[in-house]
Amino acid sequence: MEPVIPLAKNESPNICRNPKDTNVGDTTFTPRTYQVELLEAALKQNTIVCLQTGTGKTFIAVMLIKELAHQIRKPYNVGGKRTLFLVNTVPLVNQQAEVIRKHTNLEVGKYIGAMNVDLWQKDKWLEEFEKYQVLVMTCQIFKDILQHGFMGLSKVNLIVFDECHHATKNHPYREVMRFFDTCPKTDYPRVMGLTAAILNGKCVPEQLEDRLCDLELTLRSTAETANDVAGMSRYGTRPKEYIIHCGDYKDESGLFKDISNILTQALHFISDYAGETDDRDPRLQPKQALSECFSTLNTIGPLGVKIVVPMLVNELEKLEKHEYMEMHRVFLQLALTTLRWVKAICDQKINKKDQTSLEYVPHKVVRLLEVLREFRPTEHMEVNGPSSCDLHKEHVNGLANSMVIDDQDEDSADEDYEPPMAPSFVEGDLCGVVFVEKRYTAAVLNKLLRHFQKLDPTLQHVKSDYITGQGRATLANRSVQTESQSKKQEEILRRFRRHETNLLFATSVIEEGVDVPRCNVVVRFDLPQHYRSYTQSKGRARAATSYYIMLTNDSESEDFQEMLHQFREIDKILQRRCHNREPHSEELLDAHITDQLLPPYMPHKEEGAPRVSMTSAIPLVNRYCAKLPGDSFTHLTPQCKVVQVRSGIPPGYQATLRLPINAPHREPITGAIMNRKKYAEMAVALKTIELLHQHGELSDRLLPIEKNAFLESENYGYQGFEEEFVEGQARPGTTKRRQYYNKQVAVCLQACQPDSEKRCYLYAITMKTKELLPNVLNTRGRKLHRPEDSPQCFGILTSKPIPRIPGFPIYTRSGQIAVTISAIDEDMQITKEMEINCKKFHCCMFSEVLRLKKGNLKFEPQSAPSAYLIVPLISEGVGDNKTVKIDLAFLKEMSRHSGALDMPSDLPDFGTVQFDFVPEKFEKAVVAPIYRNVDQPQRFYVAEISKTRTVSSEFPSEKFRTFADYYFEQYDIQVTNFKQPLLDVDSMASRLNLLTPRYLNHKGKALPISTGEKKAASQKQQLLVPEFCYVYPINASLWRKCICLPSILYRMNSLLIAEELRLQVSDEAGIGVRTFEGEYPFPNLTFGWEGLNMDGPTSTDYNEEPDNQENHTKHLEEGEINPLEEMNGVCTPDVERDFLKASLEDHECDSSSCIGASPATILQALTMSNANDGFNLERLEMLGDSFLKQAVTIYLYCMYPKRHEGKLSFMRSKQVSNFNLYCLGKKKDLPLKMIMTLFDPASNWLPPGFMVEEIAAVDPEMLISEEEPSFPITQWDPNEVNTDTYDYDDSLSDLSDDDDLYSSTYQMPVFNGNTSGSVIKSSFTLQDPDDIPKLTYSRTKPKTPAPDLPYEIHTQQGLSDKSIADCIEALIGCYLVSCGSRNTLLFMSWLGLKVLPPIDEPNGDTGVPINKLFGTIEQPPSPFLGQVPHANDKLVFLLNGFDQFEENINYTFKDKSYLLQAFTHASYHKNMITDCYQRLEFLGDAILDYLITCHLYNNHQQLSPGALTDMRSALVNNNIFASLAVKFEYHKYFKAFSPELFSIVDKFVEFLHKKQEIQGMDSQLTMDEGDKEEGEDIEVPKALGDIFESVAGAIYLDSGMSLKAVWDVYYTMMRPQIEMFASELPISPVRELLEMEPETAKFGKPVRTVDGKTRVTVCVASKNGKVEWKGVGRNYRIAKATAARRALRHLKNSKK
Repeated sequence: MEPVIPLAKNESPNICRNPKDTNVGDTTFTPRTYQVELLEAALKQNTIVCLQTGTGKTFIAVMLIKELAHQIRKPYNVGGKRTLFLVNTVPLVNQQAEVIRKHTNLEVGKYIGAMNVDLWQKDKWLEEFEKYQVLVMTCQIFKDILQHGFMGLSKVNLIVFDECHHATKNHPYREVMRFFDTCPKTDYPRVMGLTAAILNGKCVPEQLEDRLCDLELTLRSTAETANDVAGMSRYGTRPKEYIIHCGDYKDESGLFKDISNILTQALHFISDYAGETDDRDPRLQPKQALSECFSTLNTIGPLGVKIVVPMLVNELEKLEKHEYMEMHRVFLQLALTTLRWVKAICDQKINKKDQTSLEYVPHKVVRLLEVLREFRPTEHMEVNGPSSCDLHKEHVNGLANSMVIDDQDEDSADEDYEPPMAPSFVEGDLCGVVFVEKRYTAAVLNKLLRHFQKLDPTLQHVKSDYITGQGRATLANRSVQTESQSKKQEEILRRFRRHETNLLFATSVIEEGVDVPRCNVVVRFDLPQHYRSYTQSKGRARAATSYYIMLTNDSESEDFQEMLHQFREIDKILQRRCHNREPHSEELLDAHITDQLLPPYMPHKEEGAPRVSMTSAIPLVNRYCAKLPGDSFTHLTPQCKVVQVRSGIPPGYQATLRLPINAPHREPITGAIMNRKKYAEMAVALKTIELLHQHGELSDRLLPIEKNAFLESENYGYQGFEEEFVEGQARPGTTKRRQYYNKQVAVCLQACQPDSEKRCYLYAITMKTKELLPNVLNTRGRKLHRPEDSPQCFGILTSKPIPRIPGFPIYTRSGQIAVTISAIDEDMQITKEMEINCKKFHCCMFSEVLRLKKGNLKFEPQSAPSAYLIVPLISEGVGDNKTVKIDLAFLKEMSRHSGALDMPSDLPDFGTVQFDFVPEKFEKAVVAPIYRNVDQPQRFYVAEISKTRTVSSEFPSEKFRTFADYYFEQYDIQVTNFKQPLLDVDSMASRLNLLTPRYLNHKGKALPISTGEKKAASQKQQLLVPEFCYVYPINASLWRKCICLPSILYRMNSLLIAEELRLQVSDEAGIGVRTFEGEYPFPNLTFGWEGLNMDGPTSTDYNEEPDNQENHTKHLEEGEINPLEEMNGVCTPDVERDFLKASLEDHECDSSSCIGASPATILQALTMSNANDGFNLERLEMLGDSFLKQAVTIYLYCMYPKRHEGKLSFMRSKQVSNFNLYCLGKKKDLPLKMIMTLFDPASNWLPPGFMVEEIAAVDPEMLISEEEPSFPITQWDPNEVNTDTYDYDDSLSDLSDDDDLYSSTYQMPVFNGNTSGSVIKSSFTLQDPDDIPKLTYSRTKPKTPAPDLPYEIHTQQGLSDKSIADCIEALIGCYLVSCGSRNTLLFMSWLGLKVLPPIDEPNGDTGVPINKLFGTIEQPPSPFLGQVPHANDKLVFLLNGFDQFEENINYTFKDKSYLLQAFTHASYHKNMITDCYQRLEFLGDAILDYLITCHLYNNHQQLSPGALTDMRSALVNNNIFASLAVKFEYHKYFKAFSPELFSIVDKFVEFLHKKQEIQGMDSQLTMDEGDKEEGEDIEVPKALGDIFESVAGAIYLDSGMSLKAVWDVYYTMMRPQIEMFASELPISPVRELLEMEPETAKFGKPVRTVDGKTRVTVCVASKNGKVEWKGVGRNYRIAKATAARRALRHLKNSKK
């Protein structure tokens, strides 16, 4: 130990700012936590543990019992021993027994005198010994047991003495130890004593030594005090210690004496008061104020009093203002008068000039200023020197960026004082703490220093503040003040950490527990009074070169030097007893000489190359260990043991080093033999560096390998499609980055214009009724038209063959229609005339019947993206003789009308020629009134010819007598035939999107049906006069089929694109069959909506759950991953397990026997939710996402056995990242195939044969929008319509047919690249028969014209990068449900994902299918390190008692080393035969996620994709896993040497036992039900969730990679939660709060608390103003959730 340097009154300390000596710096290996050191000692020999903290002692005791438990698991009567835990008092029995029971799977018995145990006989005690393995009792009972001979010490393996310092004189502890004399030495039990009292308070070194020796003799143990305090002085840097002698204060002006007299008299008066006092002593606060003033006078002198009096007066005035008792007020006024008197005297003597005079302050203050001057920056200071605070700064700055400053440092009396700017901190700059005893001293010294700074330039570098802890900072202890005080303290600490201030005046509050930077100077202004205070304040001087300076007055100097001597002696005693570690060798090693002893390690032998020498090896090993993955409670450290291998001169020492358990290099490393212990440690560190570099753990620059460099070294990065991130633009792969792509047209539909000179193909579009509209929806009772009843239909004429595709449904007014495309003639020749007529017919259908030709569309088949033609077909004959061919007569007829369909050839001359009514002409006809809207007449279907009403019938309104009168007066036209019947007509559907039914919403949920008044209103008849109608040449049945064409052709193109993708995968990846002989194997596309029960769904049904039945029929091929028969709606586990065996373990399935994925399922995977189709990719995406994660995880685990979990996680994140998936999807041209936007034929669909004349000058793939364009996308992109704005009260009344839609003001919207045209609004009218929300839009005139579109809406679509990544995941899900997991892995390999090991092909033939290029993943070897000496014995020893766990989970491990690995934490260095659990947890996490996702996908099809995802999140999270781990007692087998983790697990287990329920992510994790403003939740230990996952990984590997084995075990455990969440879905508290209060809930930025935790505030605005809740936690995530939980609890209670 270096000597303390005393300095005389005129000497200054020798402050060396930038040492340039050659002494070696950090040459010790990072130590383990002191509790672990003590546990190590206790495992080797009898030990007395001296620890100040409760949890530390408990941790050591429980761990020791667990480690020695193998001796007590045997039955008592066959040689089993027992563990005794002896306590001094009865309450401790329960407490200690509970802790042992909580953390071990041992049987624990509790015994106290009240149980009448003193009457028990030997038989009763033998029963107890047989039943229990650990017995907790008061020491008297055990003494009696031994005395009566009920048990001998030889049957005890361990005795723990709690509070063992009582073992003196005739205490039962001492009596128990006397029985050792009669016990054979070989059978002695291990002894452990626990005590906290030895170091408490003041203790003299001799006494301490005697007490320790006495205890050691009594308990036959070694006292181990490697405690927290000694640990500081052991491993902390050693500051230079100075005592600075200061002269006593000379009162030359007499002011000191005057003030002292006034204060003394007042204090005497108050003390002598003999009157009555009530519960509150009226003298207390006045006396306190005067004492504070007196104390300030003595420590800081009259100038200090002048500063402190206004503060005290201010406090007392506040108290007086709120005081209501007369006597109290009198005393307060007395104190106030006294203080004002003192202030008057000070003001009189000390004028403004004297305020900075040193005459009025004691010499101690002068010396303090001298010390501070020593730290002023000098010109030649090395600015770029390595900062001792580098590491800390990195930590602090990281925090600083996320922190927010609550309020500026306000100092009321110093208005002109400006807080200093944050300087950039360099080595040698001042960073210090001045410790004082009293709070007011700190405040006064701070102000005093600022006074001196105003005139003294040598103090300008000091930026000071003061901090005084959380107690009664002021005389008035009001909670509001404490709250603001606490905030201010945090702010002060935060600024000190960021080096905005560089000096703190502090009370003992920051001696321990508060995180402050490494200081280079600590000054004790008031001297430390006991050993603990001395070591802890000294421990704050942690910079590389630091000073500990004690200021002492002459009067106290001698006493203090004696006290200091004692402190240092105690330090020496404790150091000597520090467990088996060499104390710091005090000798200084010369760096130059040390480095000569062994040659440095250099990867490349060249000049200037990186090298590691003897002196730099140890810090590098420490740095490497710190970089290994671990949790925040575990500090991974190397273990180094030095042994003497040669005696003599010089002696020989050799060191052996073990890296932490999760380092890839597991064998012990032995260094060269050296002549000093320290050199031996350096030598082994050098050897370690060499090995780490050879293993690829250190780079060629000899630094721990960074993540990206690691990816490159493993050749595991992105394959050549890295897109640069451009500053200012959205990041590639994210939702915000949007690009525009051409919509793909199927290859077979491109350039296929029929030609009289080419072979042509004719296909029929067959439409059959699958399910008629339910009667309840046919509000007017109209006849429902079946399309198969009419002989006419449409066909497709093309010059290219169209592949077979599944049939699909469309939904018309008649119900569900099944559509199939079938070949009629595959070798057809057409004439030139026929070609021209076909083109005219085709153009007429789309331009005139459907009115889809808009301003910028042009019919030009030779240039159009798709060029097939629609032709009319007619069927003749019946049954087998039925033939279908082109209806040539009708084709010719229609080609005449083409271009003038809406114009009658001759308009009648109303009222002159008698009209002759021919019923046949009007039956099943389409008519239009010719007296209005002549340019674009409104069309109607004739529903029936009225049998009761003619034009002469009474008009429904009183304004007109008959219908004839109405037409004459309204339109000035005259009826000529008064007997003609009226036509009862239905208006045309405005809705052309028939992909989904109009009586269901897009999620397959029935729309509410209107009743009563609405229904009556909806049945308004529409009547027309035949004479005033134009009859179209196309009958109603064919017209109805024509309305279906856009939907049919759109769906056909989509299915053909999906079929092309299926063929591409079949050709290139070898998955699925290319062509099918005979029957087509794929089922028709369905949404699972058949047989919908329409009898009375109500509007409440509609709002409850956004269910989505999705595209899942009960066909295995089409997409049921689990074709289970449901029994009463619940799948039985047995059936499920069969499925898991069949469906999840087909790794060896032959890809050629699989027919492939159905185009319908592929189409589902290509359809985004924004398309608002009857299905979308979301369910498949969820399944694909979890399978992708699982596949990549298994691949990485098996292919990289030497890589730790941190690197594996990083590799996985790169592989499954949205950016990687986006790149792979783009490579395969997926964006062109995807369906992103709502199908709206009127606005964004390009009919075949048509092309867009002016395409906006946009290169589709280059136009990147950073976020959304600057105008609302809803104006041009229907996919952006908000799902939640539809008011569901507009029920099915809007299914009626009505005349009001086509008014004379109606104008067709025009969409083009220019600014003209209407906006399609996302609303719909009640009168509109077919406008169901999200399917089409009402046409209302916009207030403003639509802006220019960023792309051409007919041929291009905007896609975010993330959508493409989602599509990749959905395709993986699609192949998984269709082709099994082996084929899915091949499909993923085809996409470019690394999930299978490649087979090295000798020839470079690129045409080989993927299935021939990839092998299978082999079972990885056992984790058991058999080469370790006695490995099998160690395995049996470490797994002692684990058979109970295997029973709990109903699974027996074949290879027990997996079980050991699954429970071994990285801190448990006793396990040398397997790795820790981190890699298994990495594997188990992905497997559980996948199994749970599969289960949800199969068994909860009633849930919407969003609800499924929420349910998956609710089941796969740390809260659930940790709770289940406790429920099934995983924590009792957990092997970890981490005191902090032990404490957190302890609190969590205790919490669960009280709550008696599994904690989901929405649970209130607090025992405190009160409504405090700030709270801290119980932390859920991540380690418990981790071992829950690691056991799943262990079962998977142990069972030969069987998912079934894992699910058998885990489904049993998780079933109650799965069933519970299916009925009531939990969501995370943050999300629940944001959904409950989307507008008003705002989370603040995180703020660091005094003890280093994080606080987050959430603010919710309510009617009564803003309300705030605060949450505190170890990190931002925990704190934020805590704040949200508190807010939710309050909001829910207030609503009740």
